[in-house]
Amino acid sequence: MRLNVNIILHNSEKGMLRLAKKQEEQEFFDKDGNRVIMQQPKKKGGCLKWAVILIGVLILFGACSTLLSEGDGGDTDTSNSENDVETVETTDDNTSDESTEEASTKDDAAEEETTEESTVTEAEKSEEEESEEDNAKEDENEGDDVSREFKNALKSAEQYNTTIPMSEAGLYDQLTSSAGEGYPEDAAQYAIDNLEADYKENALKSAQSYQDVMPMSKAGLYDQLTSSAGDKYTEEEAQYAIDNLDVDYKENALESAKNYQDIMPMSDSELFNQLTSSAGDQYTAEEAQYAIDNLDN
Repeated sequence: MRLNVNIILHNSEKGMLRLAKKQEEQEFFDKDGNRVIMQQPKKKGGCLKWAVILIGVLILFGACSTLLSEGDGGDTDTSNSENDVETVETTDDNTSDESTEEASTKDDAAEEETTEESTVTEAEKSEEEESEEDNAKEDENEGDDVSREFKNALKSAEQYNTTIPMSEAGLYDQLTSSAGEGYPEDAAQYAIDNLEADYKENALKSAQSYQDVMPMSKAGLYDQLTSSAGDKYTEEEAQYAIDNLDVDYKENALESAKNYQDIMPMSDSELFNQLTSSAGDQYTAEEAQYAIDNLDN
């Protein structure tokens, strides 16, 4: 509540002036009945007294007005501060609730994805197991339908594979040859198709067997492995054998030179030509020269 200090002060001042005027004037009547007004002499210090009182009243009303104004402003500021705090708290609560909802949504989505992946994995495993079972049943049925001669051809191929390293073409020829096993071509092919063999390793074993029996150059050994009159390995299988065979071809050239020397006497140039010729041993010039240089050692 606010007070109109100016109105209060104005009314107070008028009342004081009237009171002061009444106290200064006194009314009498003379013997003839005439009204006589007598003015009392003004006391010294009277105006100063009223001025001090007036100033005190002004100060008092000013202080009251200031206190009332501060009270209203303080209440308003306090109310605004409380409203701001409530707004901040509400915003924080809303933000926290939104974060919690987002985290819960993400967790639910992750659980759904995990469940779906688990379901898919189990379904795939089940399909694989069923496929393996079907294949096993088919193999069993095929085994029941296979003739005795087909089974014997497969057994013969397995025996050759464990005792003598052979290429696929060489094994087929051995199974079908009249000088060999004499199986029908379809029975031999059945054996080849169902034999578990590593023909690269077979080529390496064949190369090692040649190395143990007779010295050969790299080119001569390759030709022997791939020749239609030889082992009939593929070029890839023969190269695998050459790359993985542990052999010193210079020493092989020296052994070949000694063998020629034991059979027939030859000049160095003739021996060099025999060791390097494409129709001969096919050693390199360096290997042949090494053999000649070390022939007397």
